[in-house]
Amino acid sequence: MPYPKAVLFDNDGLLLDTESVWTRAEQQLFGRRGLEFTIDHKRSLVGSSQEAAGLKLGRFLAEVGDEEAIMEELNVLVLAELERGVDEMPGAGDLVRVLRQA
Repeated sequence: MPYPKAVLFDNDGLLLDTESVWTRAEQQLFGRRGLEFTIDHKRSLVGSSQEAAGLKLGRFLAEVGDEEAIMEELNVLVLAELERGVDEMPGAGDLVRVLRQA
């Protein structure tokens, strides 16, 4: 079987540990309101679309109706966390090097 001409990765959670970035941002979002971000909140949010996450966060934060603003605030927090750096997933660098050589 021939090698593919290209390989495309979704870096979010596959090559880069972005889930920890999101968690830190979510903790900050809750902390700004004097609330604790729990594992139950995290479980509920993982895999949610932006729209679904906004609705959930609106309920969690008792800010129903402000979902768009909440998501904007969260996205700013996530970008700030990403600027601080993000770790690669275990083995991701090796995988990319092997693919590059192939």
